[in-house]
Amino acid sequence: MPQSQLATPLIINEGVPGLPYFAPKQSPPSGTALDPQPDGKSIPQLFQPLRIRGVEFQNRIFLAPMGQYSATDGVINAWHLAHLGGILTRGPGLTVVEATAVTPTGRSSPEDAGLWNSAQESALHALVAFARAQGQKIGIQLAHGGRKASKTALWLSRGMVVREEAGGWPAE
Repeated sequence: MPQSQLATPLIINEGVPGLPYFAPKQSPPSGTALDPQPDGKSIPQLFQPLRIRGVEFQNRIFLAPMGQYSATDGVINAWHLAHLGGILTRGPGLTVVEATAVTPTGRSSPEDAGLWNSAQESALHALVAFARAQGQKIGIQLAHGGRKASKTALWLSRGMVVREEAGGWPAE
């Protein structure tokens, strides 16, 4: 029989509803172990689901927050979306956004992420929307630098105080 007459299944690449861009719907979310395993063995405990207070994580791999020191006025940007987005598509059970200051002078460096105004909230919302579109769980580490605030990124000078003319707040 000619190939054009063979019945082919209807396969549709379904998108995530409600996103302002197309992203394929992940079902099940990446990071979910196949059950049963191809070799017939049980799923290793690291890749088994975990429920904590009503929240189900598809595996037990939790990504700790990693400071990127790359925000402008506390607003995360394309760097953060690329960095965390790449991780989110690989399916850890939980991804935690870097230490995010709750006040401008609470940042440990002028390039820390923040969450004290609507521009920062909007940028974080875009990241959370992407995580949810991938079927992933995301959290945030709220922080205040305290007496360690207004320092440089560690790889620049091992945390020296940033002067006012460089965007710091050493007197506060």
